[in-house]
Amino acid sequence: MTRPIRLLVLEDNPSDAELAIHELERAGFEPDWVRVDTEQTFVQRLEPDLDLIIADFKLPQFNGLEALRRVRERNLDVPVIIVSGTIGEEMAVRLIKEGAADYLLKDRLARLGVAVDQALDAHQQRVEKKRAEQAILRMNRIRAVLSGINATIVRVRDRHQLLAQGCEIVRTRGEFEHVWIGLCDSSGADLHWTDPEGSDASGVTPPLPLVRLAALALDRGRPVFRNDHEAAEGRAVAVLPMEHQDNWVGVLGLSADRDLDKEELSMLVEVAADLAFALDYIDKAGRLDYLAYYDPVTGLPNRRLCGERLEQAMQVATQKSASAVAVVGFDQLSNMIETFGQSVVDDLCRSIAKRLEDTLGTRKVLAHFGAGVFAVMFPGQIAGAALGHAIETSILDPLSEPFKLHDKEMRLSVRVGIAVAPGDGVESDILLHNAEAALIKCRDLREHYAFYSREIHQRMSQKLNLENRLRIALEKNQFVLFYQPKVASKTGELTGVEALLRWEDPERGLISPGEFIPLLEETGLIVDVGNWVIGRAVADYRGWRKRGLRIPMVAVNVSPRQLQQKHFVDHIGHAVDAVGEGHLELEITESVLMEDTEGSIKTLGILRELGAQVAIDDFGTGYSSLSYLSRMPVTALKIDQSFVFNMTRGPNDLAIVTSIISLAHSMNLMVIAEGVETKEQARLLRLLRCDQMQGYLYGRPNRFVPLSSR
Repeated sequence: MTRPIRLLVLEDNPSDAELAIHELERAGFEPDWVRVDTEQTFVQRLEPDLDLIIADFKLPQFNGLEALRRVRERNLDVPVIIVSGTIGEEMAVRLIKEGAADYLLKDRLARLGVAVDQALDAHQQRVEKKRAEQAILRMNRIRAVLSGINATIVRVRDRHQLLAQGCEIVRTRGEFEHVWIGLCDSSGADLHWTDPEGSDASGVTPPLPLVRLAALALDRGRPVFRNDHEAAEGRAVAVLPMEHQDNWVGVLGLSADRDLDKEELSMLVEVAADLAFALDYIDKAGRLDYLAYYDPVTGLPNRRLCGERLEQAMQVATQKSASAVAVVGFDQLSNMIETFGQSVVDDLCRSIAKRLEDTLGTRKVLAHFGAGVFAVMFPGQIAGAALGHAIETSILDPLSEPFKLHDKEMRLSVRVGIAVAPGDGVESDILLHNAEAALIKCRDLREHYAFYSREIHQRMSQKLNLENRLRIALEKNQFVLFYQPKVASKTGELTGVEALLRWEDPERGLISPGEFIPLLEETGLIVDVGNWVIGRAVADYRGWRKRGLRIPMVAVNVSPRQLQQKHFVDHIGHAVDAVGEGHLELEITESVLMEDTEGSIKTLGILRELGAQVAIDDFGTGYSSLSYLSRMPVTALKIDQSFVFNMTRGPNDLAIVTSIISLAHSMNLMVIAEGVETKEQARLLRLLRCDQMQGYLYGRPNRFVPLSSR
């Protein structure tokens, strides 16, 4: 098998050149050769892809020594064999020192094949050794870069320093000519470049080939490099994407006056990943610092920063120019989250913040505590009636105008609680707490704004005490169920019972539900307590049946918060399984169903499919739409006791009761009258064909189920 070889022959005698080629062919080589005979043509033909040079030692105006020097000047690593008619031992040694691979006398050309074999093998070994040494050097350089980068990451917490020191470490320890870091902007479309000194990108422009490679690297999502020195102004260039957690942070760009291989690039990928991690870490640390003082939804100061600024204002305020703080809240926001979702409410909060900023200007500090609660500081300016007027004109009036979100107009019920230093507190935390207490008073009294007072403090203390005791009551099983019978109007037979929640407080005894149920609703405890009521009622019902009591149905009241719970339907499904279909009735107030009619229709439909009965409680006190009511999958209407009480006293309430019964029957619904206390009320209800009655006339709420009805 022949061995191809690309050959340059420096020989002024064509016959001698032919003889040399003949010997190579005899030795199994397949020469691809060119003969030159002058220094000029020799230099012109020196190319990196030559395998071997055979040079005559003595030419008319050129010689072998000079040929070796020209090869060395061109940085070519090509073996050179010198051929001569005569050569002394001293010159032979000198030729070897100058870089000749071997030398031969022309009368001994038979050795040429062996000499070429040895020269090529020696050259190959030398190339492989050099490659190994260079690979080790490259790896050592990159390890030094990795070590330096990681040490910098541990030590540096400033983005500018990280970029400057990172570029410098990669450049010096990695022995690159130039290093750039390009950071992606927020859109990911543009790169912001930093040079080896870490200077701002506005004055830094990498070579055009590197910029193009950067775009290509980000587009492909992997490193790209080019060892085309001409295309990169005499440099090899590489670009490595900097990625962290599937996000592009930027690119690491490098240029070198040497070729870059894949092993070196694979370790540079680690460098890019470490830099990306460090930049992301610094950004997140900065974000945490930002979030420590600013609200992420609106960008306004949060409670912490508001407290600090309020503290500063209070320190410079005097008795005549007291500092005031107003805490602003909205009645509907908690329900809106369930109805429209958090993102819509966040958009609404941003709109509220924008409107307040436009109205208040820069003279007053505005903050957002989260959950749609805002604070406005009035530092050392106004008090008393003037402050109340300022609240109306700068907060209440602008926020009372409708907000437009997602093609819907929303009007908000605005409440403002106000506290004034130093009378309502000499520390910012106390002043803010008292303003929030005044806001709660606003909501309780349905007022637009309220100033803090000692009465509020006492009421808040009582309320907090009651809330704490309610939590203990739930833990210690202090709640009990009383049951009130429902009877058929015509026969007086028992048709079911309603479970009514009571609290047996160890200190105060039996506490009226009107005193604690609103607080259960406000605190959210109603969800846990409501679930307990359902579980207790189901257990009692099963116990009655085991004892032979035939109670057709047990009814429980359902709160708005329960209805909004994710697993409420599943909970009712288990309850129906326990008592049997048609034996559990859910009483839901009219106003709750009207808050989200479409959602209510869907949820009630599922509950009915599970086998639960559904009654609309306190019917007639809300604002029902008859079109929606006709679509509601309910089984009964309960007439509010206020209409029953007054129907024997005047024509208006009697007309309302008559209309409700007629309306319900037209939709095939059962009608239950609540609060029936007199025989006259019962007589009228029978005449109006009311289906069932409930009230003191037939039995007061009791721990035990009555076995008979009057």
